Amino acid sequence: NVNLGWTGSGSESVLGGCVNPTTGANYASGWSSTGSAYVPHISRTPGAPSGTWTEATLTGFTSGSLLAIASDGTYVVAVGGSTYNSSSADGKVVWSNNDGTSWNITTLSGSGDLRGITHDGSGKWCAVGTSGIIYTSTNPSSGTWTSRTSGTSNNLWNVAHDTSAGEFLAVGENKTLLSSSNGTTWSAETVPSGPGSGATLAGIAANTFVQVT
Repeated sequence: NVNLGWTGSGSESVLGGCVNPTTGANYASGWSSTGSAYVPHISRTPGAPSGTWTEATLTGFTSGSLLAIASDGTYVVAVGGSTYNSSSADGKVVWSNNDGTSWNITTLSGSGDLRGITHDGSGKWCAVGTSGIIYTSTNPSSGTWTSRTSGTSNNLWNVAHDTSAGEFLAVGENKTLLSSSNGTTWSAETVPSGPGSGATLAGIAANTFVQVT
């Protein structure tokens, strides 16, 4: 756990981080909690991490969590939910198109919480989360995110885009690994042998997946 000055008498957790490739600003996303109450947070520092972080104002989103954050140089987009780890939560997409000066909230009612976010470098964004949910958008500022059929009910923990192969890759519980060339149609991939069938694939970056049991 890392404390970036987030308020609360309980614990503070940083779950996601990214760099705006255009400005070099660094972002961290996560939550603070006291008991069962979760408060979402985003913090920003300009340039290389300097120890001076500015807390974002998330108007209209004061209860919930943010689990991942990414930037394509135009947008900074964080995702989470109104309730952590719930398939009945409202999905939350928090985005900025002015490098963190102001933030906007898109709510995906009843979608479940979102746990991973990425982009393909050409304007398409993809978010994944509980019970196999996948959403895509070509314009986060429009508030339009389209639900896609993943073919699984397993929780999805992360998503990445492999530019060399031109495909999205999503990973999750029970050794779930999905691929898509366009973010719309998804197929299950065969995972190499290893720990038991209940293993969770919790992270992925380009050509590498990380397995956590």
